Amino acid sequence: MEWDFKTSDVMSGKVDYGLESFLSDLKSEVDFNFGDMSPKKKDRVWRLFYRLVHFSAVGMDKKEILKIFKMDSDCFESLMSLNRENVEMLQAIHMSIFLKNLKVSGG
Repeated sequence: MEWDFKTSDVMSGKVDYGLESFLSDLKSEVDFNFGDMSPKKKDRVWRLFYRLVHFSAVGMDKKEILKIFKMDSDCFESLMSLNRENVEMLQAIHMSIFLKNLKVSGG
């Protein structure tokens, strides 16, 4: 996906872009790129992309991801090449949530 702001803007709170917006944007991207698919298939693609992005964003080991999805390394790398920016943005969102909670707790 493309945004008109940076991951650092999300982390710093300069831009209010959270998980709900991210998920909506990811779904829109899948709908756009896979428009000819049935809604059920597009939903499966969206869920696959989100899980791949999430697992990567939280630092799950590539071997574990390959095992979960029963895919080979080349397939994984192809999918991730389409989603690297999404992983970075989701990491920024996670950090933003963490920092907001840290401020609230007085930490």
